[in-house]
Amino acid sequence: MKKSKIFKKFISVLLCITMLLPMGLIGTQAADTQTVMTETESADSLIGSVKSVTTIARAFSGLKEPLENAGDVFKYNDFGTALKRIFFDYLCLIAQAAFKAVCSIIPTPPSMEGYEDYKSENFYKGHKTQLDAPAEGAKWSLGYANGSLIPADFEAGKYFMGGSLQVKNLTATEIVDDMKIRVTCIDDGSGRGSVVLAVIDGIGISSTDVRRIRAAVADFAAENNIVSINVSATHCHSCIDIQGFGSPFISTLLHNWIKNANAPSVDALSGRNKSFMNNLYKVAARCIKSAYNDMETGELYHSTADATGYMNDKVAPISLITDITSLRFQPDNAASEGTYLISMADHPTQLPHTKNTKVSSDYIYYMEETFNKAGYNMIFFQGAGGAVSSKSISGIVFGVAEIMEELNIQNDRVAKMVGMGRTFANLVLNIDKKTEEKLAPVLNARHNEFEITEIDNWLLILALKIELLNNRLFKTGEGDEDMVFITEVGYIEFGNRFAFGLMPAELYPEIEIGGAAGIEDSRNNTPWDLTPMRELVDENIELRSICFANDTVGYVLPSNDWVFFSDETPEDTLLSAGGDIDKTLLDAFNDVVNNWTY
Repeated sequence: MKKSKIFKKFISVLLCITMLLPMGLIGTQAADTQTVMTETESADSLIGSVKSVTTIARAFSGLKEPLENAGDVFKYNDFGTALKRIFFDYLCLIAQAAFKAVCSIIPTPPSMEGYEDYKSENFYKGHKTQLDAPAEGAKWSLGYANGSLIPADFEAGKYFMGGSLQVKNLTATEIVDDMKIRVTCIDDGSGRGSVVLAVIDGIGISSTDVRRIRAAVADFAAENNIVSINVSATHCHSCIDIQGFGSPFISTLLHNWIKNANAPSVDALSGRNKSFMNNLYKVAARCIKSAYNDMETGELYHSTADATGYMNDKVAPISLITDITSLRFQPDNAASEGTYLISMADHPTQLPHTKNTKVSSDYIYYMEETFNKAGYNMIFFQGAGGAVSSKSISGIVFGVAEIMEELNIQNDRVAKMVGMGRTFANLVLNIDKKTEEKLAPVLNARHNEFEITEIDNWLLILALKIELLNNRLFKTGEGDEDMVFITEVGYIEFGNRFAFGLMPAELYPEIEIGGAAGIEDSRNNTPWDLTPMRELVDENIELRSICFANDTVGYVLPSNDWVFFSDETPEDTLLSAGGDIDKTLLDAFNDVVNNWTY
């Protein structure tokens, strides 16, 4: 999406909400006058009104901050850039204040529980003990399964696309390839338990839905000693909505606002189709069971392929993870198919997701197709992609013209997806197997729940409060700021040599590998002094992130580059939990890596 379009969309939403604010207050007062209130009810109403006014006043009280910081802005930037940044800082403050004010008068939805009522259910801690060397006689075991998520009644037109925050519904109208879930189950033969890794084609998945999938296989997992069940998303922008973004923001705000106030038992509007999600849970549960039952012994190998030149970081500083990392499982039975576990950081966004109505899993489908033809299964994990994409890479690089002729494809974007998938898969398949590193059968998985308390993005809170999204947000007190996310982080290590860091968010590469902007070049002209993920693990371990793992709480940028509405990456910052989320996640990751607890 062009920046100007994002800007106009953001301004239109902001103006609508600002205009709706007094309407909401008037509507509340009018409703109160229709009934005879007791003295207690009148007092409560008055207190509520005072709280709303106080919240609004407090929200707007920070408008002097940009001028107070103007000295540093002009010190590190040219005059034009400095003025633009100060303007955007004011825009951010006004927007946050408006969203915060609306949040203060929207009734709390019935789905939002109190913090004191939270119970940790369907959370898997992983292995009880850490293993440093293989158990006697141990071998790797791995099983694989996949399933289509395309509904049987797709042509009925009941399903929305889930590519980005929408101002109008985009009904899915056509199927280009498929939308799938892919599952692998792996065990090191030590008797400590198996680990499930599942990935769904889609933009992201919430902890609520992950735990519903876990609940559907809870008995099976207990019976078969499955100690870790993980569900992530490929972050494909051209799939049926599984997060809620497909529902238009303004109409959803109005409908769910009224619903919360007058009919809390009525279903909230969302881009998520209820029957589609129920089927997703069933397909996921079936595939998890199938992957476990498909397990057989074999060897596990690790390698990397260099994909330099095939992707582009759209914003400075340029921080790219150009390796395609793979774990190759080769069964002992020569007649069985092997399986590749692929980690790569590159946005699957070849179709124009702001207007696209064609369902496709993008280049990932064609990677899988290429691996299948070579006799292998494939499961794909999206890495720390941030603003990284192959969209701007010339189609010549991927042989688009030849593919259009070969497959009689009229759409060059679809042809490019085919070319990308084939190119990336062949980079891995062409690795000399003599150079692969054989991994000892040692598997260590551990997971922690943790809290995100510093949520300073009121657009995100508003989306959760009107139930556009279904992540779990808990009230910790009576104030509008008294809210907390409860989510999880994970670490899965293979053969004491390679590991996945499971992060419930979309990471910028700097969070994983470092390379954040310095004081002079950062958006806020401040240093970034946090320790990136790769420096938190043992130096002998090669680490790669699995993003959107077991939850999705938005983008994670270096805090010195975060503002609520960035003039450079507006959608990324608007859909972030806040400016300090990087520290919160890195602290949680450090804890799960270096403080083994059960």
